[in-house]
Amino acid sequence: MVRKKPYLVNEHGVSKWDDASELNLFLQIQFEENEEFTEADYEEKFEAFMTEHFYVGKPCAVCCTTVLWKLTELPKIHPVTSRLTFYAPNKRVQQAFPTGPAL
Repeated sequence: MVRKKPYLVNEHGVSKWDDASELNLFLQIQFEENEEFTEADYEEKFEAFMTEHFYVGKPCAVCCTTVLWKLTELPKIHPVTSRLTFYAPNKRVQQAFPTGPAL
């Protein structure tokens, strides 16, 4: 995906980030501060938290819409068939996005 960017989706809306690792770190801090977990179930709960809040998106230059995919449903090449597996976007948004942890 050319022009893909990481996006945070939460109860406040959608925000665009410039760096996926920064968003990942931000979400890890939010998870550790706000969620209940044990050492045994940390990975499982954090993965579910990431799936709920971390999206990857790309704007359309024609219709001014940004389409967002969950991390688990990104378009990718299937390892066995070598064909592109393309899922429908999980969200479509038509608004200006603040950059970074503004939300």
